[in-house]
Parts: sequence; structure tokens; C-alpha cells
Amino acid sequence: MAKKPDRDEYIKVVLITGAGIILLGLLGFFIYLLMTVYFPIP
Repeated sequence: MAKKPDRDEYIKVVLITGAGIILLGLLGFFIYLLMTVYFPIP
């Protein structure tokens, strides 16, 4: 059976997951910015 994660392991998982979500959000924002500034739709 799986064990309940201890505090250090839980904090590590939360930080890695949060960093991944922020990176994906920034990537999407930069793609949006690129498409609106450099390639505007007429």
C-alpha cells in the first residue's frame, strides 16, 4: 500500500507541480504575446 507522504516530500511535490504550472502559463502567455504583437490578424 502507498504511504502517506511526509511534510518534506509533500512540500517538494507542491513546489515542483507549482513551478510546472507557472512555466506552462508563462509559455502560453509568451505565445499569445508573440501572436498579437508580431503576427496580428488583419
